[in-house]
Amino acid sequence: METQLTGIPASTGVVIGPARLYHTQVPKIRPRTIEPDAVDLEVERLHRAVAVSREQIWGVLGRGDAQGIDHTVQDILKTHLVFLKDPMLIGRTEQRIREQRESAEYALAQVVGDAERIFSRQEDPVFRERFADIQDVARRVLRNLLGGMTDLGADLPQEQVILIAHDLSPSDTATLPKDRIIGFATEVGGPTSHTAILARSLRIPAVVGVAGLLEQVGDADTVILDGSHGMVVVGPSVETRQRYERTGRQIQADENRLRTYALLPTVTLDGHVLDVSANIELPDEAKDALQYGAGGIGLFRTEYLFMRARNLPSEEEQFQAYRSALEYMEGRPVVIRTLDLGGDKFAHTIPVPDEMNPFMGWRAIRFCLQNRGLFRTQLRAILRAGVYGRARMMFPMISGVRELREALAFLEEVKEELRKEKVKFEEHIPVGGMIELPSAVMVAEDLARYLDFFSIGSNDLIQYSLAVDRINEKIAHLYQPLHPGVLRMIRHVARVGNRQGIPVEICGEMAANPLCCLVLLGLGIERLSMSPVAIPRVKAIIRSIRMDQLSLFGERILSISTAEQVERYALRVARRILPFYPWDEEQAMPVGHGQPPREAETNMDLVVEASLRR
Repeated sequence: METQLTGIPASTGVVIGPARLYHTQVPKIRPRTIEPDAVDLEVERLHRAVAVSREQIWGVLGRGDAQGIDHTVQDILKTHLVFLKDPMLIGRTEQRIREQRESAEYALAQVVGDAERIFSRQEDPVFRERFADIQDVARRVLRNLLGGMTDLGADLPQEQVILIAHDLSPSDTATLPKDRIIGFATEVGGPTSHTAILARSLRIPAVVGVAGLLEQVGDADTVILDGSHGMVVVGPSVETRQRYERTGRQIQADENRLRTYALLPTVTLDGHVLDVSANIELPDEAKDALQYGAGGIGLFRTEYLFMRARNLPSEEEQFQAYRSALEYMEGRPVVIRTLDLGGDKFAHTIPVPDEMNPFMGWRAIRFCLQNRGLFRTQLRAILRAGVYGRARMMFPMISGVRELREALAFLEEVKEELRKEKVKFEEHIPVGGMIELPSAVMVAEDLARYLDFFSIGSNDLIQYSLAVDRINEKIAHLYQPLHPGVLRMIRHVARVGNRQGIPVEICGEMAANPLCCLVLLGLGIERLSMSPVAIPRVKAIIRSIRMDQLSLFGERILSISTAEQVERYALRVARRILPFYPWDEEQAMPVGHGQPPREAETNMDLVVEASLRR
């Protein structure tokens, strides 16, 4: 009997094949107390398991080129090597063995449990997923303590299968035999989880976050995995199988066609040249950005240099990282955002106190202005690296003019230090500010007098404007990118930038979403920054539209009063402008639950429709 399960799309494509169940959970560790004279032996046992784990990871890295392991996977595994030396994980485990006389297995399990409680409080989904690294490393050590760990590929049959698991760690994914795994689905994970990232880098269709997956699928069951729409079909009928076979062929053809857009100019049919850039976390990702056709780096999130480091990165280490990104981009602009730690992101090298409401507390530019030594080191590194390309600097979470002037004054102070030391640096580096707070929107005219560009951080702007916690499932339906209040704020900032003669960019999930992209262009946003993999799709849309079609469309959007009506209207126009695009109301951009009410046509609609026929 056919069963359809719904999850989260992680990596596009449709595959059909037999299921193979993979049980990743480590057996439950029971408390065990050791005798005082056995403590040293237990600590030695822990370190022996750590050493074996390190050798196993080096073994996978050593086979990397031969097996075609993606550099993203290799970077994650190198991070795991750092965790194996981290006092937060191994050091605290040893401390528990010595002070509480717990077995190595139980002590490690308790330390991981403590880490999970800390990481689960973080709002940024990318940062929450960092716990997956800790969990993966700990699981490897635990398995070696319990008798050894083998590569995933050793347990697989020789035929091609679809892997079904509770979760897949980076280590698991790194050892996937590409010739035998045609896709995978997991019970946990999100679109920013390592599982999803690695699936995309390996170009394997994947669905994550499928509740009850292991209960519904048996070994050797025929499964259809639709990574484009987040569907897993168990025991499909003949009709369903034939339909998905046609869909799979169409998706593959669409992907092949989209890849051809990567290196084409980002220009509309009526000659408007737009700017599509990439968001990155680490300098090596600039190479991927170029392959996907980025016109530059619109957002370099520098906090990830701190989050993955064992110690605070020095000025020289940061300088080399920023310089690498600039040199990779070969003269294209690179916007380097200053440290955005605190609230939803922290590094174990920087003590951040617990707060009642950390997302409205000591974070981002506020944190940096109260940690001048750390801020000075980063500013010096950015300024020095600026001479190796077209660097731009950006301050996050600016709330008003006073805060901005304080940051700019400190920047001038750092420049004067470098002049006195006769250190070469970029004197005239453009400086921008992130518009992600409603207060910044309202004083944008004042901020523009001090800045060279704006960057609208759509994720935080939506969250702070609507007072919606994105990870709270009870109110997730209220997180509405197409909310009229959000769209009117974006339009206001675009107009301010136009009047003041400074560029306005938008980064975040809105920029990469096809429907939201059209809305943003209609609102006057001509610079978009997004995940590199989304660039070819957005380029395909831009190269198929006329900007004069979108101006009246944008004005009409601003007159609509609900997010549901905005989406319905935008979809109607999108299908008219781009009939070739597979617009799907359920996949466009979630703005709430239920069917939106149909909106009556107005005189403005008739004018817009007439403009589309030109």
